Amino acid sequence: MAPSATATTTETVARSKTPEVTHLGACKVLTPSRYSNGTEEAKTGLKAAKHYGHEKDADTSFKDLLLEGVEVTHLTPTMGTDVRGVQLSSLSNTGKDRLTRFVAERKAVPFRSQDCADLPIQEALDYARYSGRHHIHPMSGSPEGYPEVCLAHHREGDRSHETFFDTRTSSVAWQSDVSYEEQPPGSTFLHVLDKPETGGNTLFGDAADAYNRLSPLYQERLHGLKASRSGIE
Repeated sequence: MAPSATATTTETVARSKTPEVTHLGACKVLTPSRYSNGTEEAKTGLKAAKHYGHEKDADTSFKDLLLEGVEVTHLTPTMGTDVRGVQLSSLSNTGKDRLTRFVAERKAVPFRSQDCADLPIQEALDYARYSGRHHIHPMSGSPEGYPEVCLAHHREGDRSHETFFDTRTSSVAWQSDVSYEEQPPGSTFLHVLDKPETGGNTLFGDAADAYNRLSPLYQERLHGLKASRSGIE
């Protein structure tokens, strides 16, 4: 979260290769994996993949991305931009370079009226692969045969909301996905297939800006602190 003044290290552990799998139609749901004794001590780590950042090739004028007639609304000074009039699936590789750079700068960017849901899954994966190797979420369900696609949903009959506030006083919960991995995802495509008429809002926070707003003394207090992050506990 903080700039480089705070050193961070990542340790990963081996998982058992025998997760329990439930098939519900075309959707594969993974229940929490079983871990063998001593797994925490194994610390084998993930094998890093070589990555090329296409944002380095981008012209920051974004002229191949934000064409004439495209509506761009910055939602806050440091992050969040609403874009209307760009169809991501039609971008050239040069346009994808600028998309990667634009999203890296603005952090959370909703592009309205996209045709992602109409694309065959493999075609959508091929599109996203331009930016690098796909991440496979360790705890999420996925369409059968496509582990790179992460499904965030409540299954029919899920009543977890009824007990949600038994141990909470607010529905606000902040997280940074899979931060314990050696190579967490650099960017993520989110597409809403079904949503409620009201509610269900997701907030995005700029952790770097939050750090920069701290007093120098508080920033110094954070330096050297360590956090334990695990995909098991």
